[in-house]
Amino acid sequence: MSVPSVNRRSTLLFTALAAGVGGLSISACTSEPSDIGSFALSANPTTLTAAAGAAAVTSAITITRTAPFAGAVALTVTGTPVGASVAPVSAAGATATLSVQATAAATNNTYPVEVRGAAAGLADATTTVMVTVTGGTGVGGPCPGCWDY
Repeated sequence: MSVPSVNRRSTLLFTALAAGVGGLSISACTSEPSDIGSFALSANPTTLTAAAGAAAVTSAITITRTAPFAGAVALTVTGTPVGASVAPVSAAGATATLSVQATAAATNNTYPVEVRGAAAGLADATTTVMVTVTGGTGVGGPCPGCWDY
């Protein structure tokens, strides 16, 4: 029987051989884990205030890669404030910009905006920017269907 992979960093192979009647020989070999690197995300600043109808506010998203990983990281954003827009972010380099602009109809509240990074073969990484919307005329909470009374 062969077990091809215990996890993506190490492989363990078991081989059992029957040697004649009643005889059994078992051998095992292991390989050392190979480092494939990793990455982490951070935001600066981690809090933003977006005034409704005003210019966009931004946060620099830094991608810190650990060797030997040097590949591209695809970024996605969730938690966009009600009545606001978030500019798409992508990064082949070390930084990306998260841009948030609240319309006049935006809903006043504080929203956790999560930026998630994904790269082939590696665990995802996240960072959160807290965005406070002020001066908006919208009614609602931090998500569609969630209302402030």
